Amino acid sequence: MESNQQRRVAQVLWRAAVRPMNLLLLLLSTFLLLDPRARAYGALGLLLYVAAVYATAWQAARAPRQERAAAAEGAGQEDAAAPLEPCYQQSVRVAEAARRRLRAAVESAGEARARVLTPIATQADQVVAHLEGLVTRAQQLRVFLGRGNREHWVQELAALDERIAACTDEFTREQYRQARRAREEQLRSFDDLALCLGRVEAQITNVLSSLEAAEAKVMRLQAADLHPPGPVADTVTRSLQELSLEMTGFQESIDATIAIRMRQ
Repeated sequence: MESNQQRRVAQVLWRAAVRPMNLLLLLLSTFLLLDPRARAYGALGLLLYVAAVYATAWQAARAPRQERAAAAEGAGQEDAAAPLEPCYQQSVRVAEAARRRLRAAVESAGEARARVLTPIATQADQVVAHLEGLVTRAQQLRVFLGRGNREHWVQELAALDERIAACTDEFTREQYRQARRAREEQLRSFDDLALCLGRVEAQITNVLSSLEAAEAKVMRLQAADLHPPGPVADTVTRSLQELSLEMTGFQESIDATIAIRMRQ
């Protein structure tokens, strides 16, 4: 494996060294070195040539990684732009309906009571906005996972283990080992993303339940005509605020996992 890596590095450096512009710089530097009065310029030209070769080689080695990252990013954007699954559409509709009912209940309350209840509606707006982000991530994860075949990968790992055990040639065995490591990492990424999807969907369920609970408490506050409603309203507002903060941190964690695992 190391020798293959060394050969690839040598090939990249050679291609960079014989690029026309770099060769022209080398030729000019060589002529300057032959002239005693211009040897300093020739030495400087050689240094520039070496720097140009390494810069060209670095760009050539970096380009494939950039292309892979761009392809992964494009796939992620395509997944996010796909039509939402019916279950996610329903979640958004339920949350939006609860938010509208909460807002209407607050606006229909008396002026004094509305001032107390308005923070609840404001926090509900933020929670629903976060929910839309969660739904987008769930959709992205579900589409990505739908392309995989975990059972097939597990079978392939078992088959590779058998080949490794039966192989007598060290080079061939090492190739199978590398293939196994790559497939094992792919399977690990798949499992991590599947775990993320389960957590996102659980968070969506929690959000819907919290919105419905907040709505019920606001309705009870109005029906009971509590005086003052402040302590209960503060409790509802605080619970929604904590949920919103929790969702923000959760989304950041999910985004980090997606960024790492979907590019492997």
